[in-house]
Amino acid sequence: MSTITSGALQSGYPPIIPPDFSANQPKTIRLYPLSNYTFGTKENQPEEDPSVLARLQRLQEHYEKHGMRRTSNAFFKLPGDYLQPEEDEISGFKARLNERLAPVGNQFSGEGVNDEWEIGDTLAQWWRPNFETFLYPFIPAHVTRPKEVKKLYFIHLPRSKVLSVPKNMKLLAVPLFELYDNTARYGPQLSAIPHLLSRYNFEFVDENGKVIAITPGSGSMSGNPSTKVLAGGSGANGEAADERRDHEMGDTGCNRDNQWAGAMFVNGRSKKRRMSERLATTAEEGGCEREEVRLDTPDMETEREKHIMEANEEEERRRELRRMQKAREAKTETKPEYEDI
Repeated sequence: MSTITSGALQSGYPPIIPPDFSANQPKTIRLYPLSNYTFGTKENQPEEDPSVLARLQRLQEHYEKHGMRRTSNAFFKLPGDYLQPEEDEISGFKARLNERLAPVGNQFSGEGVNDEWEIGDTLAQWWRPNFETFLYPFIPAHVTRPKEVKKLYFIHLPRSKVLSVPKNMKLLAVPLFELYDNTARYGPQLSAIPHLLSRYNFEFVDENGKVIAITPGSGSMSGNPSTKVLAGGSGANGEAADERRDHEMGDTGCNRDNQWAGAMFVNGRSKKRRMSERLATTAEEGGCEREEVRLDTPDMETEREKHIMEANEEEERRRELRRMQKAREAKTETKPEYEDI
């Protein structure tokens, strides 16, 4: 999902950064570490309806008075609730989020406590054609008066924020790979979230605000891995430039060999042969042992292939475990764990 930036890179094999591939995409989303957020509790918030039938009955009464209901949440469930008929969409949704997750009174103080919610793009709309539990991401052709529309929004979290969860509820961070293709557990609305988020590029920052990972192809950004060309051009001009650089930097002998080794490593396979020959010549002139300055390219390639094979095998094992787990759940579950209402 991400590429480690040069500032956080620990591997000896820096990634090859692809060209910009973000045309007509939304603005890159910045994600902050979980340690930036404070979690507290507040009083219970009991459910408004004791059962699904009671909720559908209340929906029917609402429809007869006010028409189609507007809801800003989804069940497993996401934070939110339905809007009052006279409420504005965005301000009403912010009020529902404050009821669910904002701290009460002066329980906390500091950065991010009283900041307003930043409501981003609408990710999806789900329609209820009748007073039933079924919702669809489209309006069926024969339906002209849907009874409810449910919207999913993208909420942009600030760098830090305080979240207070009612004592009778739990706030869970579910990874995208758990939601993906898992309608048996989470229902069609939540399992579709990975698809809905695939249009965005992301950047990940640490506690100090430093970008440590980005989505590949998201364009030129500060902190991206970059290639620094240390090798000069061919011919007399290139040789003269090399000598001038060596003189300015005071690099001779083994130090210069190390520069060439770095250039050989960064610039890739196309210049390896020429640089290897230059390495040998420089090593002989500088009196250094060749083994100390030359990169052992075949061994590097072998080690890289080994790492790739191990990663592929590990990924295959994880997929197999997931398939086995889903098969066991399908056998043991007698009814879904979600309520698609």
